[in-house]
Amino acid sequence: MSSPRIIFVPGLNPKPPPEVYRPQLLRVVLAGLARVRLDAAAWFEAHADAFRLVAWTYLFYGAYRDITVDLPGIERLLAHTAPSPDDLRDIRSWSQRLKRWSHIVGDTWPLIGRLLAQPATRRLMHEANRYLKNRDGVGTTIRDSLRVELLAAWEIGAPVLLIGHSLGSVIAYDTLWELSRDHDAGGRVDLF
Repeated sequence: MSSPRIIFVPGLNPKPPPEVYRPQLLRVVLAGLARVRLDAAAWFEAHADAFRLVAWTYLFYGAYRDITVDLPGIERLLAHTAPSPDDLRDIRSWSQRLKRWSHIVGDTWPLIGRLLAQPATRRLMHEANRYLKNRDGVGTTIRDSLRVELLAAWEIGAPVLLIGHSLGSVIAYDTLWELSRDHDAGGRVDLF
């Protein structure tokens, strides 16, 4: 059996170039693991090549995002092991509660959700539809990038941990569904 593969599929919005984005993701994952499982963090640090990023957002947007706007937040996240009093106050605020309830109402009654949606949410809904409807073959192209990673892992018999964030989880599910119909694929995901 080969070394495990950890495959990460990010969500919507442009991301930094993979050679910039992946090291920052690794830093955050390692720091989180070190807080709860030192042995897992040590293994992960020694086998960082096991972490595979499916960098699909450039295929979708045709642009990369500058990571410098994210670096202060990453540093803050790494420096603090618990939420600050300001963080907790923000989470418990009436505006956040109202926002959560509006999402629940929008999910329950989609027509009302479309009417209540903020412009940024409408943009994300439009982008998700672009993927789901496979406009210009973009969905197929994106799934192919994950398919390559999965098939490479399965070819060497590597256990697979597949992580999808937001639309990345939909991409992962769609790709796995397609591969389940392909009898030559013959692999499995150990943890999704």
